[in-house]
Amino acid sequence: MPTLVVSWIVVGALAGFLTYSLSRRRLPGGLFANLVVGIVGALVGGYLISDTTGTDVARGAVTWGILAAALVAALTASFIVQGEAKARTNGQKS
Repeated sequence: MPTLVVSWIVVGALAGFLTYSLSRRRLPGGLFANLVVGIVGALVGGYLISDTTGTDVARGAVTWGILAAALVAALTASFIVQGEAKARTNGQKS
């Protein structure tokens, strides 16, 4: 597996853990759900940035810019999903 993609997975898992630890909102799946959302967000964000910058995913070197973009994408995805889960929970209780 390319180093770049492995880096995105690690960054996404870290972002998922951070959002789980720092946010008062919780996804129904707990820590596992946050890790999955973080990893998916990092993969999508990392791929989009690599594609727009022309970095070869199969042979590309790990760069701080792409890792930062993957982290931002993962954190954004985690907070969006947590907000959606909270909105659905509040909507059902009303």
